[in-house]
Amino acid sequence: MRLEKFVDSGDIHPAELGSAIFFDLAEGAEPEDLVRFLTGPVGLSEEESRLNVGSQNARLEETLHRLARGIEDGKDSRSLSNMLVEADWPRALADAVVARTRRELGTLAKTHDGRDQLLAASRRRMYAGIAWNLVGLGVAFAMWLGSRQGETEYVPGLLGIAIVLGPIFVGIAQFIRGVVLWFGYKSVSQEASK
Repeated sequence: MRLEKFVDSGDIHPAELGSAIFFDLAEGAEPEDLVRFLTGPVGLSEEESRLNVGSQNARLEETLHRLARGIEDGKDSRSLSNMLVEADWPRALADAVVARTRRELGTLAKTHDGRDQLLAASRRRMYAGIAWNLVGLGVAFAMWLGSRQGETEYVPGLLGIAIVLGPIFVGIAQFIRGVVLWFGYKSVSQEASK
């Protein structure tokens, strides 16, 4: 446990403490065990311990969600591990967490509740794609309408195209990725029910 170095240190630097808690959680330590350790041997108050562990747990959850999205987007394990290493993770821990996240995502897809969650996330991705398309179309319409009424100048060239087509292309990509994931999770659902 990385937190053990704070037992007799006397001077606890908040950033170092946060980093130790974060990596202990990433290695699989239970939050309640960390709170007990911080209130016991380290000597922090229970409120301060819970606050520290809670904030680092939220940070870890955000990182794990980003990893899961990367896995769903088809990124390979090495590039995901490299992303963590660039954020100052030890290589061995980064590799282990990516592998564990990949396994847990696969396991989640094989359970009824997990499939429902993954299908819902895929639908949200499709809805986000539709929203991006509507934004792009709305911007195109507003630019066209504004130029027709003489209120605004038409934005010519590449900038105008990028302003209009950027959100549309992002929306199409999001929608297609959502559809692919939805059908992928749906096929796992049908295989599991056989």
